[in-house]
This record gives sequence, structure tokens and C-alpha cells, in this order.
Amino acid sequence: MVKNLKNMNLKDKIQDFNKYIKSKRYSLPLERMYAKDIEGEALLSVLFTSKESKDMYEERYKNALRIAKYYNSVVTRKEDSNCAAIKTYLYSNENVSAFYKHKAIKVKGGRVLLVGSSGDYLLNAILNGAKDITVCDLNMYTEMYAELKIALMTELKYDEFKNYVNRDFCSNFFEDHKVYAKVSHLLNAKVKTFWDNVMLYGDKEDLKRIFHSSFARSGSEFYADEEAYNRLQNILKERKFRVKYVVEDFLSFPKVVKGKYKFMSFSNIRDYFTKKGQFDKTLKKLYLNNLYQNGVIQVHTVVRDGEEEEWINDLHKLLPGSEGFVVPKTGILRFDGTYFSNAYGSACVKKIRDVKKKAIKPKKDDELVK
Repeated sequence: MVKNLKNMNLKDKIQDFNKYIKSKRYSLPLERMYAKDIEGEALLSVLFTSKESKDMYEERYKNALRIAKYYNSVVTRKEDSNCAAIKTYLYSNENVSAFYKHKAIKVKGGRVLLVGSSGDYLLNAILNGAKDITVCDLNMYTEMYAELKIALMTELKYDEFKNYVNRDFCSNFFEDHKVYAKVSHLLNAKVKTFWDNVMLYGDKEDLKRIFHSSFARSGSEFYADEEAYNRLQNILKERKFRVKYVVEDFLSFPKVVKGKYKFMSFSNIRDYFTKKGQFDKTLKKLYLNNLYQNGVIQVHTVVRDGEEEEWINDLHKLLPGSEGFVVPKTGILRFDGTYFSNAYGSACVKKIRDVKKKAIKPKKDDELVK
């Protein structure tokens, strides 16, 4: 493990980092590929560049080191781990389409900020006309899987896709290798390198380690309706939208996201914070600095019957100039023989007016008299 970083010069840091990488037994091609990328591109290049470039690479090194610590937790994970930062979902377990049908949520032509490792929030945003999407998630598989899913949906017919990305996807990927060969040219270099490595060096048991065993395909209309799938496919083929992927913890979102957004969606990420006020503090920063007026944030997907008024009041108190509301029947899709949408709704907040300055407190009556 890396120690005393502040007292080490850059060359020693690099050597220490190399030892760190070589001492680990990576359980997936992804970790091997990323380790190589960090070691080669972000670190060793420092030794052969100008002073100006050294500063840039040193910053990249710090980020690489942070990610390496995360890898350490990944490669030592338990096989039955259900952490959303470690495993991704083949499909969202939330009724995502319902958000984009709500009259207050408008994303057409605009910018949106999303989490969600399955890529379904992203695909729904694209279908509804979003042009600039930032996907910010701690799960390092998000970009890999979302971009593969986009490639598959761009190339495959409706029934082909459903028969490929199903409960047997981890087996299908290796058995139906012609499918991957058919779409791999659509992937960017980084994503293609990952999936090429999986295909060449992995097996279905390796692949199973990065996917949850749960399966819900009813949360997005384009999985249930061929016409909606075809509409989405046409949009994906044109590729007149931009997607940026950021691997980051929610608490760091205010530091890494830039500009303002029409819609932000944070799924049930609130459940992962046990320390009081952590989530709310970050939410408030994003609301004040990164949400357009009349923009909406989906705050949480687990609002039970009878809790709606309490949620709305709490959001109004926390976020100045806001209006809270609940979108019904949006989360979580549960499995009991068949999937069904339970009674949970999602707490959302709309920014009615920008608050740029602190409100001036009204003077007391006796002060007015003076």
C-alpha cells in the first residue's frame, strides 16, 4: 500500500505505484486493463515531458492513486456483494419512463445530470430529446456497459436485443460472439479495449461478478414496446447528443460537474449515506449552483404512501425558492414471480426562482418607528 505520499518525489511515487499495481491479482480484465492504462499513460509519461506537462500529469497521478485505492476494495470484494458501486444492473430496477412523462420534467434540447449504472436513465433522457448528458456515478463499469448497450441498440433489431441482453447475457456474450463482433466498431477506443479484453481473456463467471443477479426490464417503455425501441434506435444512429461519463462519489459532484442542468436524477443514492446532513448538504450545492430556474431534481425513489407531504415540506425548507412534488409509482420494481411496480413514488424538487442573495430580514416594529 502507498505510504507517506507527501514526502515522496514524483519518481519515487511512480515506482511505488508500479509495485502496488504488480502486487495485486486482478480478478477481471477490466482491472488489469485500467491498471495498465494508469501505469502507462498517466504515470510513466511524466518522466518524458516538459515541466508544464509534468504539472498536468501529476494531477492525473493523484486521481489515478485515488482510483487505485478503490480497485483495492474491488478486487477483494465478496462474490455476493450487492453494492451498487461494485456491481451494475443489466436494467434499472426503477420505473424510469414515468419521470419523463411528468409535465414538470422537460429535457428536450437541454442538459441533464444522471446517475445509474444500467444506462437506462441515460437512454430515457436521449429518447426524450436531451442533447448533453453527464453520467456521474461511482460505479466504474457504468461507461463500459452503457456504451455497449447503446451500440447493441443501434445495430440490433428489437427481438435480437431482447434475446441477447437477458438473464443469460453473461453466457450469451461469449457464446454469441458474432453479436459483439457486429457492434464493436461502434465503441470508442477505451470501451472497445475493455470489451475486447473481456472477450479474449474472460469467461462468463468473470462477467457475472460485475452484474447484479436481479433482473427488471419493465421500467423503460422501449424494452416493452418495439415502436419505442425503433424510435430510440433512430436517435442513437444519428448520435446528435453528447455523453460525458465521470467516475465519482456523490459528495464530489459539486466539484466535478460544470454549468447548469434542466434535470438531475439521483435514484436512491440517498440511502447510501448514514451520516446526517451529508446528502442534503451536497444536494443543496447542486440545487443552488447547477440547476436552471424551472429545472427539476429527482431526489429519492423511495417515498411511501403517506409520506408525500412530509417530503415536500422538508425539500421546501432545505432548498430556497423551491417547490417539492412526488412522481407516483416510479421506484423500486420488485421481483415476486413477475416484476411489478410497487406503491413507492419519487421525491422531486423544482426550482421556482433563483436565489442569488440572502433574503433581507424584515425590521422589527420598534425599529421601524425609529
